[in-house]
Amino acid sequence: MAQKGHQVAYVTHDPEFVDLANPQSIVRLHRQSGMPTVAQQVRPDSAFDFPRMRQKIRRMGNAELVFAQHAILTEGQDDQGILEELLVRNGIDPNVYSVSVIVCDSRAQIADYVRLCSELGIDFYVVHDRDDENDASTRKQNQIVEAAVAAAKPKQPSLHVYRPNLEAAMGAVKRKQNLGQLLAILGNKDYATISKDHTNLVAPIDEFVTTRGLGQFAPARVEAVPAEISAPNSEKK
Repeated sequence: MAQKGHQVAYVTHDPEFVDLANPQSIVRLHRQSGMPTVAQQVRPDSAFDFPRMRQKIRRMGNAELVFAQHAILTEGQDDQGILEELLVRNGIDPNVYSVSVIVCDSRAQIADYVRLCSELGIDFYVVHDRDDENDASTRKQNQIVEAAVAAAKPKQPSLHVYRPNLEAAMGAVKRKQNLGQLLAILGNKDYATISKDHTNLVAPIDEFVTTRGLGQFAPARVEAVPAEISAPNSEKK
């Protein structure tokens, strides 16, 4: 069809068809209740290194991000697991509201994910630990994340830093691969009880849900991610 002069657009929810190495071919369509559909496309003059980011996305299995309406960007799997659990207990189904809770692999990788979200028009919210800022490397990483969020100019608050870390907000000690113990602390408590017992823990969830208006209205949707195959001087059909 393209060879006959037609322009072909295909619509998919399969990330295999979304090529970050060719980002200008990606068009994200945002539909909100009672409002016109808005198309978001990467700027032709973008200097962001999409091919390198594609490798990171594939390595971490984060391809679903390109379909998200909202992305919560975290450092590791423990953070991801707890924040997803808090969302659900607060009555927010991530699938219904198109919220992806993403593991960026480390704090050092978060800034690139922020830039990717900004380029693709994805609403993001960063959650990470401050840790010990007496360490020069840790302090520098925290500053890089803060600067990346500020440069993206988000419309809503989009950064929460646990001081010193998420585990401390739960009364636990930070350890690697400790999700089981952290979930055990939450037990079968409902969100109201968790909020009372661990006020600092739920602070980012409260801010994210409130500022995005989640749970109050019908969820906004990313309708599709079309990629175009164009023929010269073709007429759109």
